[in-house]
Amino acid sequence: DSHDICFISDGDTRGWLTQRLGEQPGEIVDEGSGEVVGEHRGAYGFTVGQRRGLGLDRSDLDGQPRYVTRVEAASNRVFIGTSDLLGTDEIEADHVRWCGPAASGRHRLGAQIRAHGEEIPATAEVVPDAAADGGLRLVVRLDEAVRGAAPGQSIVLYDGTRVVGSGTIARAGRAARTNVIGTSTSPTSSNCESVGAPSPALRASSVELTPPSTLFSIGTMTPS
Repeated sequence: DSHDICFISDGDTRGWLTQRLGEQPGEIVDEGSGEVVGEHRGAYGFTVGQRRGLGLDRSDLDGQPRYVTRVEAASNRVFIGTSDLLGTDEIEADHVRWCGPAASGRHRLGAQIRAHGEEIPATAEVVPDAAADGGLRLVVRLDEAVRGAAPGQSIVLYDGTRVVGSGTIARAGRAARTNVIGTSTSPTSSNCESVGAPSPALRASSVELTPPSTLFSIGTMTPS
C-alpha cells in the first residue's frame, strides 16, 4: 500500500490480496505490553500508521487509539501501539544507489521519505554490514521524528537541490541520541552507482555532525 497500488481500482487492497493469497490468521501484539490483543486474517492487509480496520475494542486497550507500528511478515504478526510510538528517527536502507562513486563515512544531508513529504535534515552514514560479506548498508538519522516510515518505501537524500542518492527502507525505528563529530569521503561524479545489499536489523546509534562548507559536487538532478 505504501507504493500506491493504482491497478486496484476499488482501493480495497486487503480484499484484492485476500482473494489471491487466502486468509492467513496471525497475532496482533500490543507494542507497549507485548501482549497478544487480537487476531488478524493476513499481515499483508496492514501498513504502518494504519488506525482503522484493526478489529479491536478500544475499551480493552485503556480507551486509547492504536496504530500499526510495524508488520513482521516472517512471523505473520502485526504490532500496534499508541501514537507516541509511531515516530521514526533512524532508518536503515538497502539497495542503495549513489549519484556518483559510492560514498563512505558520514554526511549531513536532507532526507525525504514520501513523494510530497517534507525534506528533513539528517545524518547519513555508510557502514559495513556484518551479515553480508563485504557488503554495506546505509543508516539515516533524522533530526526530527517522522510518522509512517515503513519497509519498502524509498528514502531519497539531497544536498540542496541535488539528488545525492536513494535506498529502499529495510528497517525504521527510534535511535538513542548521542553526539559525534566526524568526516567523510564524498562522491564527485554524476553517474549513479549501486552499492550494498539487503541488511538485517537496525543496530547503529545516532550521531550529529558539524556541517562542512561543501559536501558534494555532483550531478545535475533536481527534485521533481
